[in-house]
Amino acid sequence: MKKHSPFFQKYSVSKIGESIFVPFVKMASRRLIFISCLFSFAYSIVIFRLFDVMVFSKIEEEKTVSQIDTSVAQIRANIYDRSAQMLATSLSTYSVYANPKQMIDPKESALKIAQVFSDLKYEDLFEKLTCDKGFVWIKRNLAPQEQDAVLKLGIPGIYFQKESKRIYPQGSLTAHVVGLVNIDGKGVAGVEQKLDVNLSQGVDPVELAMDVRLQHILVQEVEKSVREFSAKGGAGMVMDIHTGEILAIGSFPTFDPNQTSQIDPSAMFNRITTGVYEYGSVMKILTAAMALELNKANLYSVFDATHPIKVGRFQIKDYKGQNRPMPVWEVFLHSSNIGFVKMAQLVGVDAHKSFLKKMGLLDKPKLELPEIGYPLIPKPWKEINTMTIAYGYGLSASPIQMARAMGAVMNGGYLIEPTLLKSKEGEEIKKTRVISEKTSKLVRTLMRLVITDGTGKKAVAPGYEVFGKTGTANQQSGGKYHSNHVTTTFIGGFPFSNPKYLIMVTLDDPSPTKATFGYTTAGWNAAPLAGRIIRRIAPVVGIKPVIDEEDRAKDHMNLVQTKGILYAH
Repeated sequence: MKKHSPFFQKYSVSKIGESIFVPFVKMASRRLIFISCLFSFAYSIVIFRLFDVMVFSKIEEEKTVSQIDTSVAQIRANIYDRSAQMLATSLSTYSVYANPKQMIDPKESALKIAQVFSDLKYEDLFEKLTCDKGFVWIKRNLAPQEQDAVLKLGIPGIYFQKESKRIYPQGSLTAHVVGLVNIDGKGVAGVEQKLDVNLSQGVDPVELAMDVRLQHILVQEVEKSVREFSAKGGAGMVMDIHTGEILAIGSFPTFDPNQTSQIDPSAMFNRITTGVYEYGSVMKILTAAMALELNKANLYSVFDATHPIKVGRFQIKDYKGQNRPMPVWEVFLHSSNIGFVKMAQLVGVDAHKSFLKKMGLLDKPKLELPEIGYPLIPKPWKEINTMTIAYGYGLSASPIQMARAMGAVMNGGYLIEPTLLKSKEGEEIKKTRVISEKTSKLVRTLMRLVITDGTGKKAVAPGYEVFGKTGTANQQSGGKYHSNHVTTTFIGGFPFSNPKYLIMVTLDDPSPTKATFGYTTAGWNAAPLAGRIIRRIAPVVGIKPVIDEEDRAKDHMNLVQTKGILYAH
């Protein structure tokens, strides 16, 4: 075997390779380890970030959503009218929200979402999607097609939350009574607010006394008169005088609770419960009832209305006065301011105030609505206040208050709290006697005279025996009364032979028309409005017309003028 020289033995290839490559391998190994550690660290950061986004952000998101769920988890109870007609219900919907922390491209996402929702601005969406929050609403209560459109966008960080949306099938027809809820399903007006706790529990539905059929008639006719006389507004109500149930109640202008973004705040003003007014001659019903009840006068007591009453530099005079002494029934028929002032003076200040308090005019009424007005009462109450209040000035009350008092005059003398809730079968009606049945009958008869022979003739509804009283009150502004701006009212009932229903209508600042010969008094606008309503609702509530009513009306005046006969009614 051939032997290599010592040189080749010392510097063989293996030895050379070992001396050259070993250090290089060791160095490469160190670099590889370093790079591996670096990549491991980087991957650890990525993994931690993903964990943070997917877990911790989700926890934060779920916490936020769960807080929202608390307010919408319970389906709100339905509201019905007395015949089970739906007035308010809740539908399941979806709302869309975003987690800005999960947004990959907020700009592109905002652009895409804005294309789906024409009512949302790109700038607002971009601001929401770039904020430092884990939860922001995009839009609540989506329509099915809107939800489908958002789903097709496939944007990461966009989610849906199941909610419920309040729907009002009757729209503006029952708006002032039913009210509405806010975006989170909390009642903010009407019955929805007053009974929010009961409704939000979603256990039992709420049944209102309202009859949608009567409501439709009332609202339609009030709106018609408001437009006919170019009035600022109008209102009306129909009430069962024996139960206090309000069967119809409307205020115009009104609003649609389904279109919350389009509601004019002024249209939410409920003229029946929140508005307080002076009523002019309508107040004379209570003045007459007071004088008769306290035995200060009877139907044939005579009051001299020949001359105006001077009070300082002012005079109290009659509108189209008779200028002669008159018995009470004529004072009522001709609506003599002078006669009623003298009637109230016989009663006196303290007794007058006490009587009106007993009739409920000095206290805020109880009703299932948050929108209730307080009466405006003179303080101190002096003789001059008793004199002006006697014929309708100096005390302002809401129509619901006036209806409560007038209900007692019409139903035999019992004060019953008006209610928006349907009475349960067999439920005892709470009532307090405030005047005698005899006084109630006498005043009803006087009110019947106003329809057959007085200012309420245009309220006649043939066959339905209407009785009532008109009232025209000059409106006050700047500390002065203005005769060219008035509030007109009619309040009455039917049928006279067996009273059951009260009707009240009022118009705010009606204008004269050619048909009214330039007059703006209640006999020309409020009375015919009431008559139209009665003619339409009487058949609906099952009141059969009296065929010979016209003949009976002709005989009525003769009966009243025959002393003593009146007490037999």
